[in-house]
Amino acid sequence: MVYGFVQQSGGRAKIESELGKGTSIKFFLPAVQSSIPIASAELAASEAGDTAAGTAHTILLVEDDQLVRESLINRLERMGHRVTPAATAFEALGILQKNAAFDLVFTDIIMPGALTGADLAREVLKQWPSVKVLATSGYTENTLLGKVQVPAGVRLLTKPYSSADLKLAITETLTGMLQNY
Repeated sequence: MVYGFVQQSGGRAKIESELGKGTSIKFFLPAVQSSIPIASAELAASEAGDTAAGTAHTILLVEDDQLVRESLINRLERMGHRVTPAATAFEALGILQKNAAFDLVFTDIIMPGALTGADLAREVLKQWPSVKVLATSGYTENTLLGKVQVPAGVRLLTKPYSSADLKLAITETLTGMLQNY
């Protein structure tokens, strides 16, 4: 996943590994021009467009990595959504059993513990069919086949993804436009 991000950003990665001594990884990314404030403003404006259009939704976000979870909470809230976070599939099931008033469960597929995100997706589809499920993973669908099986009808958004990709995936999942996935 990290290698893909570095390549997509026009950079490169250097990996050095020595048996018994460890591994060192260096990332080389291109210098950024002064367009960051403009790009950030454009990103904020595109994310805020959801709120203006009145399409804010309640999302149960299930992500085991705390930094990724916090970043996603910020991105989703900037888009105008109401977010409830969970660190595990088991925690998410507990939240849903107390209150299943969510429009979407957005879950990582590969997570530690007895329940994977795929297990969670199957439970949500079975117990709360009105709640939509969007899955994400740093693994491609072909790689996942050896680990877990993403349930039929659940879209897999491969990491890394842009805010625009996330926004589109949420919209398509909630409107049922999954015929291409």
